[in-house]
Amino acid sequence: MLAVDAFDARGSTITGFHAHPVPRTPAHAVDGETTMLTIATLTIAACMAVPSEAVPSEATHFAAATPPAAKSAAFELIGTASIPGDALDRSGLAGEVVAGVPHARLGSVGSGIDCIERFAGGVRLIGTCDRGPADGAAAFQCRLQSLTLRVDPAASPTVAVQLDASTLLRRPDGVPFTGLSAELGTQTDRGGTILGNRLDPEGVRRLPSGNFLLGEEYMPGVLEFAPDGKYVRTWPVPDHFACKHPGKDEAAEVPPANTSGRQPNKGFEGLAITPSGEAWVLLQNPLIQDGALNAKGKRVGRNIRLLCLGREPGAKTMREVVYRLDDPAYGTSELMALDDHRFLVIERDGSAAKFRRIYEIDTTGSTDVSGIASLPGGDLPGNMKPVAKRLLIDLADPATGIGQTPEKIEGLCWGPTLADGRRTLVVATDNDMKADQPSVFWVFALPSSADTAAR
Repeated sequence: MLAVDAFDARGSTITGFHAHPVPRTPAHAVDGETTMLTIATLTIAACMAVPSEAVPSEATHFAAATPPAAKSAAFELIGTASIPGDALDRSGLAGEVVAGVPHARLGSVGSGIDCIERFAGGVRLIGTCDRGPADGAAAFQCRLQSLTLRVDPAASPTVAVQLDASTLLRRPDGVPFTGLSAELGTQTDRGGTILGNRLDPEGVRRLPSGNFLLGEEYMPGVLEFAPDGKYVRTWPVPDHFACKHPGKDEAAEVPPANTSGRQPNKGFEGLAITPSGEAWVLLQNPLIQDGALNAKGKRVGRNIRLLCLGREPGAKTMREVVYRLDDPAYGTSELMALDDHRFLVIERDGSAAKFRRIYEIDTTGSTDVSGIASLPGGDLPGNMKPVAKRLLIDLADPATGIGQTPEKIEGLCWGPTLADGRRTLVVATDNDMKADQPSVFWVFALPSSADTAAR
């Protein structure tokens, strides 16, 4: 059994963890129907490593305990683990990236997560930090964080997380990628892709090759990295997604500077790999040309392009379908594959923290809009079918049991399979590198059999 004590990267004991009871979680109903997930038919694409109980001896441990929850007909909150906001990672970076923020701070690790290995009672995760603190004004060196998450409903704590390693992301010439928006750069890879220094990773999935695929917001782009953090290649994205006139800050990229492409800081937020190996990426908000903004710059568009890149860079099977937001003020923050046509999507509001939901979507029968130059901002024409969408978990519902939710819920991946056969889902947060906000990992158990075919 893991010790409940937690340690930061300097070996000091971290105190102040508290246990919180988890209330009984009822089945959620949508339009009079109980929302459940068909776990028996799902295929795990990312968690195929040989089981192992080995845990690095020098791992950094964090644990925030919640006692086991009562079982629910639909889903159950097993427990919560968190990493203190002021914890340090294993990058070895010295000094401060901005005043008061150590460059080695272990923050925003939940911007994107993926399960890379399963073992009895836990999983190994890869997490991507985003562009760092100060909204693109800091030369934060982008990195991946390797974590171990253990889950035992009969233990205390029920969920525990530890940091195993930190990996810096580097260009082909060895220069680190940073989150600094002003670092446009001129480096070019072998395929002719312009690689500036700047990177804003928001999604990560492991490929069958063992490399990692990252979705990022600046270009927006999809980049492949080796396990050691070295850049491998860029997966081509259709030109109409691109920011044609990148600027050194967001104000320099809004219309009229750009009349098409992604909105500033609204690029690829979700990334998924299907069981058949297809890569899909989801924008946070609509493209500028898709009715995204009104004349005053207010967000009014609801139709986001969900892009299939195929099984390899430049695949001829690229296609785009439409995901419709519940409200133009909302955005998406994660995409996870259930099978080759069904996905989970996190959709949420901003600082109000009143709307944050996990939807199941189905692309079956959706219209390919890759050849359509501009989508309407509001209702779609009758001959244009978006993805089917239904609620799985309403994280803002008090009955869910997680309490007040942080602003940025952004990570989603499979957790371990429990002893009773139920699969678990890991949901993680991005704390924006804030010392007073922990990075949180919730673990939900999903039923072994239920019907969620999108209707």
